[in-house]
Amino acid sequence: MPLQRIFVCVQNRPLGHPDGSCQARGGGLVYREFAEQLDKHTESGLYQLTSTGCLGSCGGDGATVFVHPDGTLYGGVTPADVAEIVAFHLRGGSPVARLVLGS
Repeated sequence: MPLQRIFVCVQNRPLGHPDGSCQARGGGLVYREFAEQLDKHTESGLYQLTSTGCLGSCGGDGATVFVHPDGTLYGGVTPADVAEIVAFHLRGGSPVARLVLGS
């Protein structure tokens, strides 16, 4: 299995900014939950977790998560969704359809 890279938007804009921000929608908490889940449930070296700035959907779709190399962009991700993404997508190979943007 190739290395999978998980990018979690933690973009923070000023309160009330018209574009919103993933940080205001829990991006930092989502990142932390991914770190905990990946440490607990996966083998080292299979995944790379990175915090990132805006992935282009902060306004209405944050918190956003991008999985590479398959190119899946998730929106509206909460910490409660992370275990499902890890189990079904990262480990099982099937993206979580209800969270995929543009599907």
